Amino acid sequence: MLNEINDLPKFKPGNLVRVKNRTHQDDIPKHRMGLIMETVPEEIDESRSYTAFYNVAFIGCGTILKFHEMFLELVEDGV
Repeated sequence: MLNEINDLPKFKPGNLVRVKNRTHQDDIPKHRMGLIMETVPEEIDESRSYTAFYNVAFIGCGTILKFHEMFLELVEDGV
């Protein structure tokens, strides 16, 4: 489990991620799985290098939504 803010993962385009269960947005599909498309450049706060927003494309529906990294978790091999 992530205990410190500096432990938040940094995602890269193509990473498979899951939106955490306690996150709600009407357009999130039930499977909550998507691919990181890009870091949202206008949302980068250089004074806080540990934080970023990402555009996530959801598998099977073509929906793209923006999330702060704290609402995403990396899906690792074998999970």
